[in-house]
Parts: sequence; structure tokens; C-alpha cells
Amino acid sequence: MIWIKKPHFASILATLVWVLFIFSFSFQNAVDSSLASSRLATFLLNFTQQFIPNHPFELHDFVVFVRKGAHFVNFLILMICVLSVTISNVKHPILISLLFCLLIAIMDESIQLFVAGRSAQLSDIVLDMAGAIFGMLLWLGAKKGRDIIHGS
Repeated sequence: MIWIKKPHFASILATLVWVLFIFSFSFQNAVDSSLASSRLATFLLNFTQQFIPNHPFELHDFVVFVRKGAHFVNFLILMICVLSVTISNVKHPILISLLFCLLIAIMDESIQLFVAGRSAQLSDIVLDMAGAIFGMLLWLGAKKGRDIIHGS
């Protein structure tokens, strides 16, 4: 048995909700996915133009940033949710959390194989895991900071 103690229901619920949120993007067809990315990219482009009027970026640059950034940020948040479940409740919480995030990343890309106009990309799994690792480092850094502040 890997469980040391029972995790908080809220942590489990947050993790499950976030996994469903990630999967909801994977179930979007190519047109809907592109439209959502383009809307946010257009907003960011217009926002940037207010502060840097002559910037060299084009809408396509922002679309790529939004699409790839979403992978990174979604899995950063997922890792924080997963660690809130595993960190005090299982043996080897870091390993289990990384493996869980990898499994979700693979499932996420696999779902896209069955959605119109979508495909799976290994580079997206790499971005997902980079976000997860960064989330883990943020979590561990925050935990270390709390321990220092509280003298533990």
C-alpha cells in the first residue's frame, strides 16, 4: 500500500477538476482550439502594442506562445495539485507525482489522436513535463521557505 495517511478531499477534488480542465481542451476540435488560442493571442498582441508600439511580433508569434504556454502552465498547476495530495500521504511523493503528471500528459496527447483535425506531439509532452517539474520546484521552494520561516 502506498498511502501513509488519507489525503484531504479538497486536494483530491482540485486535482480531478484540473485534470478534467486539461482534458476539456484536448476534446476541442482543431477549429475551436485555434479560435480559442487566437482570441487570447489577439488580446495579448493588442495589450503588448499599447506598451511597445513598434514591437516585432506578429499574431502567429502570440498564438504559438499561448498554445505552448498553456501546456507549461496547465501542468505546473497540475503538479501543485498532485503534490497537495501526495506530499504527506504517500511513500515517494515526488516520483508518484511526476509519474502521474506524465500519465496525464500522455493521455492528453492520446485523446487528441481521436479528435478532428488534432494530432499528438511529443514536444507537447516535453512541455507538459517541464511545467510539472517547474511546479514541483516552486512547491518544494515554497515548502523550504515555510520551514525556514517557522524554524522547522
